[in-house]
Amino acid sequence: MNRSVIVSLTAIAVASLVIGVVLGSMTFPSTKIQTTTRTIYVSTTTTIKHTSGNTSSSASCTSNCSLLHLLTFNQTTLCSPYTSLFNSTFIPWSATLSTGKNNTTKVQPPGTPLPLSGSFSGGPDLTQYDQIMFLVPNGNYSYTLDPSEFRNNQSLNTGTVLVNGSDVIVDFAYYPMSCGALTLIPVKTNLTVYYDPACMIIEAFNSSCPTLDTVNQSPSVKNVTLLYYRYTTYYYGVEYSFDINLVKETYNVWFTNSSIFCITPKYENYRTCPLS
Repeated sequence: MNRSVIVSLTAIAVASLVIGVVLGSMTFPSTKIQTTTRTIYVSTTTTIKHTSGNTSSSASCTSNCSLLHLLTFNQTTLCSPYTSLFNSTFIPWSATLSTGKNNTTKVQPPGTPLPLSGSFSGGPDLTQYDQIMFLVPNGNYSYTLDPSEFRNNQSLNTGTVLVNGSDVIVDFAYYPMSCGALTLIPVKTNLTVYYDPACMIIEAFNSSCPTLDTVNQSPSVKNVTLLYYRYTTYYYGVEYSFDINLVKETYNVWFTNSSIFCITPKYENYRTCPLS
């Protein structure tokens, strides 16, 4: 073989070996797949229900409801001895909740124009309006009750409340109402009630009601007094007498056109009338 050819082949082999070694020692970039974790909340609507006393309220939330809690403003009776006897709710009223940046106001009854103005009324048949509810995350909140006579104690209609991991109820009462003896005011006296209300009184004491007679306005109950009780509700009051085993018994009866509110002294299953 020609010498020059042998040298060329040897040079090519050495060059190939060097290139192979160099390529083997070099680091080439690799392809890297990056994974980003992203949490997506699916929009769902959940209704959270709260029951207090005779009132059941609910609030709805959208997305991640497990982190929210019910903050409830709840009207209570001012005169605690009469809680079971007389449970009055005053309307309209509102609660404003503040986080420092945003204010949210809710009102009862729903749809009442804001700001509140005009007269306020109350009665034991309005308990469906005795709560205002907010659905909120943990945090400190400032609140204002309107009108200012709605107070969490005898002087404050504002305050702060902490929500921390559970539902919270803020109780308050309507403070212009007094618990003294002057809370029972006779408005009209010497009235007469006829027909169904009169029958209701007569039959309460196990007597038969006379046949309805519109000509002679019978049955009737006389000497009835219209009472204004605790500045909220009107009742009729009458001293009703009847004979039991030839003994005359007299009872004080408070009633409306459709029901008996109380009877004193204690009679059967009726509640006893308050003293004031």
